[in-house]
Amino acid sequence: MRTNTEPKSHYRFRLNFWKVRGSHLRPSTFSGARVGLGALGVGSLAFITVVAFSSNTALAATTLNLGSAASYAVVAGTTITNTGATVITGSVALWPGSSITGFGPGTISGATDAANAASLSAQNAAAAAYLVAAGDTPTASVVGGILGGTTLTPGVYHAPTMSLTGALTLDAGGVPSAVFIIQSDSTLLTASNSSVVLAGSAQACNVFWQVGSTATLGTSTIFSGTILALTSVIVDTGASVV
Repeated sequence: MRTNTEPKSHYRFRLNFWKVRGSHLRPSTFSGARVGLGALGVGSLAFITVVAFSSNTALAATTLNLGSAASYAVVAGTTITNTGATVITGSVALWPGSSITGFGPGTISGATDAANAASLSAQNAAAAAYLVAAGDTPTASVVGGILGGTTLTPGVYHAPTMSLTGALTLDAGGVPSAVFIIQSDSTLLTASNSSVVLAGSAQACNVFWQVGSTATLGTSTIFSGTILALTSVIVDTGASVV
């Protein structure tokens, strides 16, 4: 049994709807062009077998229109609470709540909109995008909800719950505009040091995770895409959304 004595920090966003935009949330401990998160949690709007094949093919998906939410890193509903030295590159919006705490030690590089017209507009746009993503017809299933060690091509993927241990590759086949929509009816859970790898010109801005309850990104996970979670999101120490 391994014990981690490092203090655990995270965000908790208590909301009626939650949206995290890939490439905005970045941990300070990650070097290079991307800076990472300490840890993140988002609240209400928000496994373990290897798949027998290495790649899936699905029909093309259509990108989601995030509307006025697109310019925000985080859109939440009731509270945003940070307990670590997390860096959010971008703006945050909170509606109808108004409690945003823990900055610092955390930092937000953009605007902070709470209980105002801008945050209401962002909340409505994010909620609309969630409903569109949830309503898209799946073009393939993720067997057992197990994502680790697999390669997905553009399409709409579905499972009752999803987990990621190790690496998931999203391969756009050389088409930068290719879209991935990944639907979980309930939870999304990543193990420590897991990753979402973009290949074949895949772009984080065209990857969408629709989660019916809670998404949890384990310690030091490197994650790509926009998370749209209905209940909560928790990003543990050292994890990043890029």
